[in-house]
Amino acid sequence: MSKSMLKFNILRFVYSFFVFIFMLFYCESAWAISLRYKLAMLGYNDKEITNIISKKQTLKVIRLNYKRAMLGYPTAKPSPASFFREKEKRVYKKVISTPPIPPKSFSSRQQDLSLYLKNGLLAEARPYLAIIKDAASKNELFKSLILAVIKVESGFDSQAVSRKGAMGLMQLMPGTASDLGVTNPFDPEQNIFGGAKYLSDCVKTFKDLRLALAAYNAGPNRVAKLKRVPMIEETQKYVKDIIYYQKLYDHLLVQNASNT
Repeated sequence: MSKSMLKFNILRFVYSFFVFIFMLFYCESAWAISLRYKLAMLGYNDKEITNIISKKQTLKVIRLNYKRAMLGYPTAKPSPASFFREKEKRVYKKVISTPPIPPKSFSSRQQDLSLYLKNGLLAEARPYLAIIKDAASKNELFKSLILAVIKVESGFDSQAVSRKGAMGLMQLMPGTASDLGVTNPFDPEQNIFGGAKYLSDCVKTFKDLRLALAAYNAGPNRVAKLKRVPMIEETQKYVKDIIYYQKLYDHLLVQNASNT
């Protein structure tokens, strides 16, 4: 081998060595930069990131340690014995803190419901039952319907005022109250008779209970224009709630009449 050839091989070896060293440092630096960025996105601070990079932990190990920490375990892999002891302790604590409640029989649940309906719904309506009976008779409405409207509108609070200014048991707006001849919306008798008259007019106009209730809530003009219940969440819920409560009051009134 000639001297020139030997010299060339030596230079090529040196060049390859420096290229290898350069690539090694470059890859190490690229790995660190990439990992630093990912750790920063996960919420690690600079000190934690430096510590992780110096130990050359992989993201898989980091995420595993994070999950263990979130579950309350040490970041080092727990031994099988310690794992089962911890599991047994947690299960025991859960059972002790939430003792089982014996289920009620169907008859006892039915009795509880009847007791709630009788002592709750009918009790709060009792002071106004005579007025509601007269208003229903005069305006050709069911008593249960007026009771349901009052329940949903004001919860039988004669002094209730909404954010929009509706007043009294049946939540009459000032303009509506004036049109109906109601001089004192907070007087239960005036409010119930005025509200029943307005509700009766809605029923006669639309000849459909759902549309009539929507008109009472959202306004007759809007319902007349759409010819359906408006797609307003409050109005949709209002119609469903009143129909639900009307059925409950129908049942209560029948039950109350049979017991007297």
